[in-house]
Amino acid sequence: MNKTRRALILFTRVPEPGKTKTRLQPTLSAEECVKLHTAILKDVAAACGTVNADLFVCFTGPDRAPASFSALFPEGTAFFPQAGEGLGVRMERALRDVLEQGYRSALLFGSDVPEIEAEDLNSAFRILEQRDAVLGPTTDGGYWLIGLNAPSGAPFDVKEYSTDSVLTNTLDSMKAAGLTVGTVRERSDIDTPEDLNAFRERVRKNKALRGSHTAQFAREALRISVIVPMYNEEKLIGGFLEQLEPFRKDPTLEFLLADGGSTDRTLERVPDGWTVLQTPKGRACQMNTAAEQSTGDVLFFLHVDSEVPEDFPEEIREVMDTDRFGCFGIAYRTKDWVMHTNSFYANHVRLRFQHIAFGDQGIFVDRDLFFKAGKYPELPIMEDLQFSMNLRDMGVCPKLTKKRIYTSDRRHPEKGAIKQLISLHQYPELRKMYREGVPIEEIAKRYEDIR
Repeated sequence: MNKTRRALILFTRVPEPGKTKTRLQPTLSAEECVKLHTAILKDVAAACGTVNADLFVCFTGPDRAPASFSALFPEGTAFFPQAGEGLGVRMERALRDVLEQGYRSALLFGSDVPEIEAEDLNSAFRILEQRDAVLGPTTDGGYWLIGLNAPSGAPFDVKEYSTDSVLTNTLDSMKAAGLTVGTVRERSDIDTPEDLNAFRERVRKNKALRGSHTAQFAREALRISVIVPMYNEEKLIGGFLEQLEPFRKDPTLEFLLADGGSTDRTLERVPDGWTVLQTPKGRACQMNTAAEQSTGDVLFFLHVDSEVPEDFPEEIREVMDTDRFGCFGIAYRTKDWVMHTNSFYANHVRLRFQHIAFGDQGIFVDRDLFFKAGKYPELPIMEDLQFSMNLRDMGVCPKLTKKRIYTSDRRHPEKGAIKQLISLHQYPELRKMYREGVPIEEIAKRYEDIR
């Protein structure tokens, strides 16, 4: 070691279930927390591997670094345990121990920031050529990096490290000691569920992040709440739930059946083990109630007369990689040209040019965005239209999945082509009436809803 006279010190815990990323529980399981921590370590190690500096990993956990842990880092990495009571003492000692080996400068940083780039570290070393110290701020008022040219206790004369004033207090202490300080760009850490969701949003905006180990984990760990409004669905509910049964083993999926007071045998035909919520009647009210009780990062609203693709969670995740609002293309299991015309209009005209998604297309949306948009307006009809319009007004448009969701043509049973065409034409007319301000009660009376 000491070939470059520059040192990188990764300050971390050995990932162990129940001991790492605990603030993310119970949103993530203990095992998932280990996977997240490991993913971040891989991304940080990759950045360090391209910097002309010796790498040290200062760890806590087992007395010796496990082989599986050591294997995450480039060949030649040195490992040593953290020592001392309190975070400040441990960081000071790690920097002192490394600098006293003859290094001209050393950077210490944690394993909470997956977006560290080689340029961040090189920039910090350049600052140390002109200043005594360097800090890398975080968005929560702390810092992700600290670098020194010589051992000093001043940066660590901070009483608490879990407040939003850590950076300010550290800067004050360093300046009071006469140290000159520079800063590199601000980064965000991942300590809480909110941090993880914020990271997902950054991935949507930054294509370069999507290939990272952390982004791949965030994608796989995305929770999806499947919300199903029900009312007098005894003919369909059995087959509908049967298609979903294999997905119940997936820990990232949650199923909520919102019943609006069915008066037939719907509830009798729901097998044991399914979560059924009793709500007032009204599709919007039913879906909103279930959304409020859900835990998913994404809310997927599914009708009972729908047939989903075998890999529907993957279809949703693929859209959510880049967007916050999407739906499936609609299709019908029929040779009727009128129904195919309807699906083409819905998928390629209404969605693409009007940016409107309807409920029978299987709307899914980022949880925070759903509530920010005001949920579904509790109307007797057109709640999906108004919801899409609200999002459109916010500058958010739906993205279409690659695969289709098949839906029943039960609203048009045994009709001739001309009658079906007239019936299908009813909906654009009703939407036009809605946009023109016709009372929703009058529109609802004209709506054919065959169940």
